[in-house]
Amino acid sequence: MTHGRTLGFVALTLTLGLAGWMTFAAGRPAIAPAAAAAAPPDLQDLIGGRASAGEGAFRQRGFVLARLRGLTAYWWQPSSERCVRSETTQGLYRSLDPVAASTCWN
Repeated sequence: MTHGRTLGFVALTLTLGLAGWMTFAAGRPAIAPAAAAAAPPDLQDLIGGRASAGEGAFRQRGFVLARLRGLTAYWWQPSSERCVRSETTQGLYRSLDPVAASTCWN
């Protein structure tokens, strides 16, 4: 790692650490365990990942984007009739929470 990249890594680590819910490990931001634990088990692997890649992962798992409100998206899975709310911060999924089915459409 070059000196500039090392300083960037340190700055990013400090910034994310100060946010309180993120740390930097293995070259990828990771969300605190409590945030991942709240996500449905079949979506926990998306927590901390890039939202741009996650959109494809949601679709592969049978979800469709029901609505978008700022950095909060509501994903609907017709086969299970469930709604999941995703919140994005700095391009990463911060949280994924199951919500009432009607939330996807209101």
